[in-house]
Amino acid sequence: MNYDKLLKTRQIKQLHAAGSFDDASKLLEKLVKGDPKNAELRIWQCRLLLETGKLDDALQLVHTQLIKATTNKQLYIDLFFDVLRAGYEARAFDFVFAAASWLAEFQDSIAMAWNFRGLAQLARGEFADALLSLQKALERDRNNPHILVNLINAFISNGFPDEALPYAEQGLKLAPNMPVMINNVANAYKYAGEINLSVELYLRALELEPDNAEILANLGSAYTALDKKQLALDCFSRALQLRPDLTTIKSNVAFILVEDGRLDEALAFCEEDLQVHPESPHVWFSYGYLLMKANRLNAAIDAFVKAVSVSQHARSTLLLPGIYSQLLFCMISHPDIPLSEIVTLSREFNEKFCLNRIVEPVHFPNQRNPEKRIKLGFVGNSFVQHSCSRFVRPLIANLDREKVEVYIYATQGKEDDYTEWYKDKADHFRNCSGIGDRQMSMRIREDEIDVLCELDGHCYGNRLMMFAKKPAPVSFHWLDYGTSTGLTAIDYYLSDKFTAPSEIQPVISEKIWHLEGHSTAFEPAQEMGEPNELPYLTNGYITFGSLTRSIRINHRVVKVWSAVLNAIPNSRLVLNSGDLIDPKTREEMASRFTDLGVERERLLFGFDSPPWDVLRSIDIGLDCFPQNSGTTLMEMLYMGIPFITLADRPPVGRIGTGILANLGCPDWIANTEEEYAQKLVILAHDIEGLQHIRKNLRGMMQNSVIMDVKFFARSFEHAVRGMWQVYCQETGK
Repeated sequence: MNYDKLLKTRQIKQLHAAGSFDDASKLLEKLVKGDPKNAELRIWQCRLLLETGKLDDALQLVHTQLIKATTNKQLYIDLFFDVLRAGYEARAFDFVFAAASWLAEFQDSIAMAWNFRGLAQLARGEFADALLSLQKALERDRNNPHILVNLINAFISNGFPDEALPYAEQGLKLAPNMPVMINNVANAYKYAGEINLSVELYLRALELEPDNAEILANLGSAYTALDKKQLALDCFSRALQLRPDLTTIKSNVAFILVEDGRLDEALAFCEEDLQVHPESPHVWFSYGYLLMKANRLNAAIDAFVKAVSVSQHARSTLLLPGIYSQLLFCMISHPDIPLSEIVTLSREFNEKFCLNRIVEPVHFPNQRNPEKRIKLGFVGNSFVQHSCSRFVRPLIANLDREKVEVYIYATQGKEDDYTEWYKDKADHFRNCSGIGDRQMSMRIREDEIDVLCELDGHCYGNRLMMFAKKPAPVSFHWLDYGTSTGLTAIDYYLSDKFTAPSEIQPVISEKIWHLEGHSTAFEPAQEMGEPNELPYLTNGYITFGSLTRSIRINHRVVKVWSAVLNAIPNSRLVLNSGDLIDPKTREEMASRFTDLGVERERLLFGFDSPPWDVLRSIDIGLDCFPQNSGTTLMEMLYMGIPFITLADRPPVGRIGTGILANLGCPDWIANTEEEYAQKLVILAHDIEGLQHIRKNLRGMMQNSVIMDVKFFARSFEHAVRGMWQVYCQETGK
């Protein structure tokens, strides 16, 4: 380059530094015409095009020079990468995909061409294709940490965090001090369920970048999963200070607020988040969960459906199984959604998320002896003070340990005195909080569990995806959720003939297995105390009541209950549950009754815990439909309170039927809404009969199968033995 060109090149740099891009471009064009093969001038020309947003022109320039290049080929490839980066930063993902695809075809060995192609596909929601592109990138450059970071993210986006873990380990060895690597590795472990390890990694990343809002937000979500609320709030607060626009933070805070009874505030947080991030599946999922808590069932379902919809275009499908589970939970409570739709969605859940979870042929080393001592495992998140403990504890306490060896796999994030009881009574207690599906499945296989009980169904915090891996030869669902999981990997649905009659088998994915007697045996809380005198005798009016979750109190229920209240002058309605802790929720619930003519002063709403004195204020109990209550029905009976149930769609709508049929009180079971209301009105007019029931119902209950814990334990053992024998016979053929 001669002296004149050197001066002009310096002038271009000065104009560029001053932001005079047009003047710099004009001067550069003159120089390029005089020296078209000068690589340095072409670099400057490309930079100016990129800085003025002319992506297509920059690509055309580099494309042409790369084809022509006989020397400086790598220089133009590097310049091509600059164009791809600029396109990605400008969110021109179609542009990046097309350009990177051309470069990969031009020279297949260029790893970063495949890397950018994969990044563009991730951004376009083409998760499976992105995974293939990034795997090709890594094949061409196995020690590139940037490719590893993106590949880990691709596995997570595809919903396969377990498969990301080998690459995560490789990435940490390769780049132990690279914050983005550590963060993505932590994400992989978190989404694989290894929460404790993810926390360690996020903290390590924050030591390197203490003001990284994204890492802080990720750490907060991990703390939330471990039920460490204050630590989570501290992380979210700091992240919001650094990046007020960062997606999901406010909705994550909302999750914590609702647990403290601040539902109205939580909804406001979520709605703010939706204003900024209307296409975030995480925010829509959180909003749906809060609406469900607020008993706004239609709005909750709409939010979950929206979460599913936007997930198709989001950067990850990882939330989809959880969204489906909560949508199913709402649907089984909805009075107007036909059973066929619920069945279809539960089977869709199985097809979309579960059938691909077994990646190798299942071989179990378990000894196939039909008469051996069976290793029986229980998996659930309620091994704490929880309504399910009223049924699980008496079972665990009364199982014959010569026939079964009991393993508990507790997945909840906290422990209490009840947890200590389970630790003491089980033969083996495994704390599985914070560990993922892969590790948990491996642990169950290493323990050589023969028969595995799934306790949660689609309830929040379930481990159905782990069950989809088929960790034990035989598995069955029992107790919580109340209907089919939809999983073909779970073999049996354990219930009784009244709750889940054989004729409903076509809508149950698991094979129904009937227990002798009732599907549970109830153990009352010691502090419940004795039944009191009938409240009517003191009050002079009938008090109806329910302690159920508010999600079950739908428009059909409200209509019938209101009609009964209007038919019984001066009667009262007690509704008492933790869902009613929010004042606005209580008043919204009250308005549904006042709109149907029930005076507000007759509605006694609260959120007492424990609710034993509330039960003492109730004369007659009310069951819900189409989803019945459960534990609270048993508690009512134990306190001498009769209840009327409507035999609705099974099995979740026949829980009350199963209890009353096994108690020997079929007269309290109605088959229509009209009959339900009539039975309540008749019962309310029979004060002498109510007094007799109050005095004798507990004794009747204690002498029935619904409180015969030893009989139930034998029935349960017999069912488990039968399942195991079927397996031994089938595998022995």
